[in-house]
Amino acid sequence: MAVVRSDRIGVPTGLNERRVLDWLRSCADDSLAGRVVWSVASLPDGHAAGRRLRELLHDSVEVQVAEAGLGGRVLPGDVVILHDCFTVSLATALRDRGAHAIWHLRRRSATRPPCVREAIDFLDRAGGGAVDAVVIDERREIDGGELFTAFLPAARLLDIREVPPGGDAARAERVALAWTSLLGDIVEEDRADHVGGTIQVRPVVAAR
Repeated sequence: MAVVRSDRIGVPTGLNERRVLDWLRSCADDSLAGRVVWSVASLPDGHAAGRRLRELLHDSVEVQVAEAGLGGRVLPGDVVILHDCFTVSLATALRDRGAHAIWHLRRRSATRPPCVREAIDFLDRAGGGAVDAVVIDERREIDGGELFTAFLPAARLLDIREVPPGGDAARAERVALAWTSLLGDIVEEDRADHVGGTIQVRPVVAAR
């Protein structure tokens, strides 16, 4: 049975919401401290996604943009985000080096189900393949909100961050927090020892 986590990262309207965002930020900072996040692509669309990610995260973590030929620059514990199908072929070698390999898929749709179906179909076909996690980045056309969904096959975890629509100046910070909190969870859960094949749900303090 899969475990589902979900957090809505909106404009805080009270003390509890501010505490939730501070908690997510603190957990992400602790999990990603000392790690480099690599953004790797071979195709133009992947390069564009990598540049956007670097712009979003540059104030939160160290992000290095690279081509497929990473060589020996990736260290154990680093996080490598693979933005296209060509770079996914590097996943096994990256994992052998002790890095966390993540396949980043992007989708624009009017509803959530296509996003979820795409990831589930991928997991059904390949059992997660060689990557440690799949992250789907979806912008809903109906309202402009963004949904970030991470699937960790080994941990049987579905981890979701929702950023509501809005044009305020701090929205980019909330999108960045959605990314870093997901990456932090992936680092913490990736290849962890889960007794009986089921992970324990973390304490939930977020207001839904």
